Amino acid sequence: MDKKLRYSRKFIAKCKKAFPYAKELHALLKVGDPSVGRILENKRFATMGVSNEKVLAAKTLEELQAIAKHNQAEVDLYSDWCDECQTSSTLEK
Repeated sequence: MDKKLRYSRKFIAKCKKAFPYAKELHALLKVGDPSVGRILENKRFATMGVSNEKVLAAKTLEELQAIAKHNQAEVDLYSDWCDECQTSSTLEK
């Protein structure tokens, strides 16, 4: 039996805001798939810091700060997922 999680609406909304075009992730969130954590963990390592290309392409400090804030939000989602796992009830499927 696969264990499924009941993700909170708040957590799902944060994920969808951070990854608006990740339809596969949205589907996994909907069914409570625990592999969401693996995706967020991989994304966390991929977005640690701002690339040189983005730094050089930014025209203003505000633009660069917006990029950094978005990246930080993606990184923070993995911690949120860990919290969800501890507080979420599981479903047997």
